[in-house]
Amino acid sequence: MSTLTVKPAPNCHFFTPEQPVLGQFVTYNDSLKGENLAPPKLFHPLAIRDTVFPNRIGVSPMCTYSSNNHEPTEFHQVHYGAWASRGCGMIIVECTGVDEAGMISSNDLGIWNKYLADKHYEKIVEFAHSQNCKIGVQLGHCGCKKEMTATGNEIDSLYKPAELDKKSIKEIVRRWGHAANLAVNVAHYDFIEIQGGHGNLISEFLNKNTNHRTDEYGGSSFANRCRLLNEVVTEVRKEIGNGVPLFLRLSGTMSSLENEKSEEWTIEDTINLSHHLYKCGVDVVDVTGGGHHVNEMTAPMESLSNKIKLIKQKTSKLKVASPGGVHSAKEAEKLINDEDLDILLVGRPFLENPGLVNQWSEEMGIKVSEAVQYTWGFYPANEHLTRDPGMQK
Repeated sequence: MSTLTVKPAPNCHFFTPEQPVLGQFVTYNDSLKGENLAPPKLFHPLAIRDTVFPNRIGVSPMCTYSSNNHEPTEFHQVHYGAWASRGCGMIIVECTGVDEAGMISSNDLGIWNKYLADKHYEKIVEFAHSQNCKIGVQLGHCGCKKEMTATGNEIDSLYKPAELDKKSIKEIVRRWGHAANLAVNVAHYDFIEIQGGHGNLISEFLNKNTNHRTDEYGGSSFANRCRLLNEVVTEVRKEIGNGVPLFLRLSGTMSSLENEKSEEWTIEDTINLSHHLYKCGVDVVDVTGGGHHVNEMTAPMESLSNKIKLIKQKTSKLKVASPGGVHSAKEAEKLINDEDLDILLVGRPFLENPGLVNQWSEEMGIKVSEAVQYTWGFYPANEHLTRDPGMQK
């Protein structure tokens, strides 16, 4: 008769076994190397404010356009749960609107009231936390990128972008802070990412090619074009408190609408802005390609490497994350070791293989802590998990 006792995960309204901290380095497969050797840097834990991430492999935010009335569904529970139970260092939930006017599509996630925040906890966060997974959410406003549908009206009556008045700007800033408060205090996300890139509202203000304002939020003045983002960061930090990590996604460079080879937002701009916003409470700058051109969105990692190094040289305490376009543990470890990258965000490879962390750990010849349900299938080969120091919460 089995004497196995399965403890329930704490603070769950459903039963699931209590887990170790998944994805945490345990030992090398080659016992001759010894258990006291440091893990590969990819599997070093990372502490940011009050949160410790077990490794440097994060799931990049990827829109799925699968919500119903802007609330998460069972799809999101399975979609994010698959990664949460398999040891990724962190998950950043897809861009979630801070108000209904800021949605890219009618099927985007939103989090502007308590009902929606409760649904985020119920369908996404609760299960992730039952797996000891750190999970955050990207908060955004699409600006002019909102989807348009055929209306049957004359071409001249099609919607055109309108300049926000100052009252509307202040209201958007307030709603960003309110959404962040709901995300942390009601949905219980572990960290927040502000979407400041990819041609969304904030990047429209940053880019002088799309910002034609003549007041304190625009013009040729770099400080003016950064003012909206500065106000959003300040408001969000105020609402989430000092213990919660704050990420910011920025496009490293942005091209002109007319000429993709002409940079209207340069790496020097990103460096200067990152240095300033670190002082305002940003902990991690998530540097990506992508502004208004498809070619920017698919830029190879080599084009971002030098930019990452320059940012770190300017503000050494600022953490840098970036998508890497990598498909192997060797490539991932090289980026973390050689390019001063603190967090590697992975998108498409995780879509292809939710167990990517285990695959990469095997490629590197190490063992990492796994969900107990999956180790039972390999008993007694899971005995190494009894040495896992990651049972602390």
